[in-house]
Amino acid sequence: MILRELWRLYQQEIFERPSQPALFNPYRDADPSLDVRAAAEIRRSNLRAYLAAFPERPDTIVIGEAPGPRGGRFTGVPYTSERLYACDGLPFRGRKTSLRDESCAESTATIFWNVMRPHFPRFVIWNTVPYHPHRVGEALSIRTPAASEVDACLDLMAEAMRIIEPNCILAVGRIAQHALNKLNHDFIPIRHPSHGGATEFERGMQNTFTQINGSVKCIPSS
Repeated sequence: MILRELWRLYQQEIFERPSQPALFNPYRDADPSLDVRAAAEIRRSNLRAYLAAFPERPDTIVIGEAPGPRGGRFTGVPYTSERLYACDGLPFRGRKTSLRDESCAESTATIFWNVMRPHFPRFVIWNTVPYHPHRVGEALSIRTPAASEVDACLDLMAEAMRIIEPNCILAVGRIAQHALNKLNHDFIPIRHPSHGGATEFERGMQNTFTQINGSVKCIPSS
C-alpha cells in the first residue's frame, strides 16, 4: 500500500482515542442504537480500502473540516457517504455501518465527488478534526469544532502532510484554513460546498486542477 505511513498514523494516533461527550471517534466506538455490530471495525476497513486505492503517492492534499453525521461518521472516510458506496459513486469500495434500512446520504459528499472524481487519485483527503463533533446528547447533530479541538489535532495534520509531501494543499472551508495558518503552511483556500457554496467549490477546484495539470505550482494563500 503506497500510503501505508498514513494508515499507520491513523492506527497509532487516531483509532484508539476514546470518544468524548461531544466528539465521537467512529474508528473506535459504536452506538448500538445507530450502528451495526462491528461498525468501528468496518469503518477502519473502509478507510484502509480507500488508502489502498492509490497506485502512487498523490501530489495534492485536500484538508476538510470533520466527519458529518450522515457521512464520514458512518463510513470512516472523509467526504463520503453510504449512499455513494451503494450507488458506486466512489472509485473505491466500502461497506455500510448504519442500522438504517436505506443508506445514509450526505449532500456535501455528493457534491464533492461530482466535482472531484475525475481528479482521483491525484489527491488525498485529510480532516482537520478526524472525529465527529456533535452536541452533547445529540449523536446525529453537527457543530463547528472548538478551537481547542482543532489545536489538539494540529500535530496529526502536520504529520499527515509530512508523509504526503504534497505539491499543493487545498483548504476547504474556514476551519481548515485557520488550522493551516496556525501551522504556517501555504495553501489554496476553497469554498466549502455546503450552504450554497457548491458552484464556488466547483469553480475553485477546477481552476486549481487546471493549474496543476498545466504544471503550474499551486499559488499559496496570502
